[in-house]
Amino acid sequence: DLHGPNIFGKIMIKELNQILELQEIDKVIDQLTFELNACPVQVQDKKDLIIAVKKDLEEKKDALTTFQLSKKNKELELGSCEKRIRKHEGELNSLKSNESYKAMLREIDTVKEQKSVIETEILTLFEQIDASHASAKSFDATAKQQEQAYLAEIAQIEARAESLKSQLAAETQKREAFLPSLEAEALSVYEYIRKKKGGVAIVHVHGDSCGGCNTTLTPGILNEVKKQKSLVRCESCSRILCVAEKAATAPVNAG
Repeated sequence: DLHGPNIFGKIMIKELNQILELQEIDKVIDQLTFELNACPVQVQDKKDLIIAVKKDLEEKKDALTTFQLSKKNKELELGSCEKRIRKHEGELNSLKSNESYKAMLREIDTVKEQKSVIETEILTLFEQIDASHASAKSFDATAKQQEQAYLAEIAQIEARAESLKSQLAAETQKREAFLPSLEAEALSVYEYIRKKKGGVAIVHVHGDSCGGCNTTLTPGILNEVKKQKSLVRCESCSRILCVAEKAATAPVNAG
């Protein structure tokens, strides 16, 4: 429990600067880790955009195919009408009664009307096919440009990820090399508070307030911090307080 016995009493103020230096290293490590972890998400976002562009292109191509198929079906219907008209016209001479003859003429006129409607629909489909083909062709060029742009961005992100890995490895090595210079007790305290308090174990005083949780500090606490004879913690958030220049200069999340 951070609010239990004063575990800071055994740590000398001279070790504060070392802990501060470690915290600065860890801040860099945390930032690099955050940025590195964001890279796969950013890459996936770009890949999703590529998928979306390809999907749009396929939809345009599917629309063109649909128009072409409809045109083909209409042309089959048109051929069927023309065949029926020729058949009926050939049957006219074989009809015996005037009534049958007139009925056949009406049937021929009906089929011709159907043929006219189909011809109009085919003309409309020709226009739709031309427009759809032009749209798909134009979008295909745009889609390729967009895909290449997204692939270039992915390459940049992946290159940045490699750079971040190298930086992170260097900072981690720097941390490992620094740890032996710290007293075990000081390191234990630092690591414990850091884990509990979002990576920030030490904060400096802002006026009469804690730089970690913004709680107003008592005169007694402020006085102890200024004396710098021993480590002092905030009674609210339990972070270590200091007036050192290296300490965090902006408030962190309360808690």
